[in-house]
Amino acid sequence: MSKIYFASLLSALAIAFAMPAQAQRARVGGLTCDTDPRVGLVLGSRQDMRCVFRSSATGAQYAYRGKIRRIGLDLGVTRGGTLFWAVFAPDSHIGRGTLRGNYVGAS
Repeated sequence: MSKIYFASLLSALAIAFAMPAQAQRARVGGLTCDTDPRVGLVLGSRQDMRCVFRSSATGAQYAYRGKIRRIGLDLGVTRGGTLFWAVFAPDSHIGRGTLRGNYVGAS
């Protein structure tokens, strides 16, 4: 057995056993964000967002601000738009500031 294969297998097993059991999660609301127009620069861009979380359980609404940053070749102009994310949590106790944080993803 090659060393790379063995190391990959060992890593996969370690991750599988280290992960906690999945908690039951239910949809607790949605986050809707309106984005501003953006101009792509040579090395990246930044797009501001105004967001509102709406709780499914109580109907409460909480305002958030955000920004999307892109790094890399990004040329052109994009008009504004709307993004929506369904929000899942282990319980329905979502209050002001609960969604605050940094989120990272690839595109």
